[in-house]
Amino acid sequence: MRIASDADAAADWGIAADLLRAADEFGRGNALAAAALTAGDMTRDEYDEYVRSVGAYQSGLDAVTAQLPEADRTRLTTLRAGEQWQQVAAASATVLAAGYPGAATPGLLAAADVERWGAATETVVSQMMQLGLARSTAVAEREAAEAGETAGASTLTAVAMLAGLVALVLFAFVLANRMIGRLVRLHRETLALSERVLPGAVARLRAGEQVDIEKEIPQLDHGADEIGQVASAFNQAQRTAVQAAVEEARTRAASARRSSTSPAAARRSCTGRCRCWTGSSARRPTPTSWSCCSSSTTSPPANGATRRT
Repeated sequence: MRIASDADAAADWGIAADLLRAADEFGRGNALAAAALTAGDMTRDEYDEYVRSVGAYQSGLDAVTAQLPEADRTRLTTLRAGEQWQQVAAASATVLAAGYPGAATPGLLAAADVERWGAATETVVSQMMQLGLARSTAVAEREAAEAGETAGASTLTAVAMLAGLVALVLFAFVLANRMIGRLVRLHRETLALSERVLPGAVARLRAGEQVDIEKEIPQLDHGADEIGQVASAFNQAQRTAVQAAVEEARTRAASARRSSTSPAAARRSCTGRCRCWTGSSARRPTPTSWSCCSSSTTSPPANGATRRT
């Protein structure tokens, strides 16, 4: 009897672990995909990792659902049919249907849809972890009840295992919330730069104004992990856009200078000054007018066309 009880407990612990593992895959995969779409530069490796993550949590949940008690199975089924899960599923279907490199296309999902995706992911992960924790607590309580007449060491062991599991779940929950919070902050910062700061600076550069790039267009700093790499990629794209605007402004300025000093422009200026002696005018031209008009297409006046004063 005790052997059978131990086997059942081990199976229940495995179910609880599978639920927590699926929650981790669900949260991590969707969070990283949302971050890559926010920056608009999802790489092939990121896309492949997202596909693997989606397959892992879907197959894991399908397998564990049949092993859950009726009440927990109903709870999980209700979660997967709920609004938040469907929001995540719709965004995921869009990314998977686009394939690669379609998933890397900027604007594949609207910014508001990406933000709702992140919020829905956070809600679903929280509920999945609560379900896994409830399953673990039920197993621990059952073991403690069955071992109530045995040595106190068994009860202490079960309690210690439960405490350790609770601490692990809480740590994972805090970590997931922290990651989602960083993604939301990255989304807001990149949106502000791409929609307000960067277009204004580029417009001023094209107009020939001086712009302090380092001061007015700050660099995003989100660490050195995957989220930090997304921020660095956005910084690089931003620098490329600004450099292109600078080069365009320099080209326009150089073109304007060449136009102002061209022979055609000089002839147009000279013609205005030479009008003093062309046609019917008999006013004596100035030395400047003579010098200017000597290189223009206007012929110098014939003898007798000017009068001595």
